[in-house]
Amino acid sequence: MQTLMQALVLALMQALALMQALMLIPVLTLAQTLRLARVPILRLALVLVLRLALVPILRLVLILVLVVVLALAMVLSL
Repeated sequence: MQTLMQALVLALMQALALMQALMLIPVLTLAQTLRLARVPILRLALVLVLRLALVPILRLVLILVLVVVLALAMVLSL
């Protein structure tokens, strides 16, 4: 149980760092990234994440999803 809590805390910190990094990426870089994303699924995922990151309430949902995914990845890798 303690390992799970440590994984959740670490995942939360990583998700917050990722969200802060997303906010620092310039729009021009995002447009170039969208052009470079040749795979339609990756492009769709990138657009979805960026649109969610622009709305404050959805930003919280995105952080929670990132925390859960990162925590599961850490727990499964133990």
